[in-house]
Amino acid sequence: RHRNGAATDPGAIPEAEYRPFPVDALPEVMRKFVAEHSDAIGCDSVFVALPALSAIAAAIGNSMRLIVKRDWLAPPCVWTAVVAESGTHKSPGFKSALKTLSECQAAMVADWQQLMENHNSEDGPEPKCRQIISNDTTVPGLLTVLSCNPKGVLVARSELSGWWGSFIEFGNSKAGSDRESWLQMFDGGSGM
Repeated sequence: RHRNGAATDPGAIPEAEYRPFPVDALPEVMRKFVAEHSDAIGCDSVFVALPALSAIAAAIGNSMRLIVKRDWLAPPCVWTAVVAESGTHKSPGFKSALKTLSECQAAMVADWQQLMENHNSEDGPEPKCRQIISNDTTVPGLLTVLSCNPKGVLVARSELSGWWGSFIEFGNSKAGSDRESWLQMFDGGSGM
């Protein structure tokens, strides 16, 4: 039975008791960042902490790996998602956590634009724009981005529905392979 006494579907997932994100387990600098930003926004600390963890992992990228075992190297690949009611300030927390990466991304675009202005076709191929964040969640789109960014990128979507929608964007025949590719990329592998 539900809390109010109404009958519930026996196959339904029971409501879990809310437990706050363990901010105290974070390093001091990050703990302070999460506390200051979530207080300023007026949101739950998890709305800043989770995207911040993914942002930090993306900033490290493929430049470092954790040696779990001699033949098992784990990249800093952190998948996070915040699910909460509308109006709880998820998006401001997300944007706040990604602000520094977004500023780095803007600087990369500005550098690329300058290179393009100075580029002469006789100099060779056009310069590619470096990225640290991508909101293109289709596998073909991500492949294009990664071809110019071997360190990796953060795939950042403020709404999960945009990511899920990419699974069926190219029709049913493509949907299965996109889902499979994403599942293979869980640990920072190519999935291809």
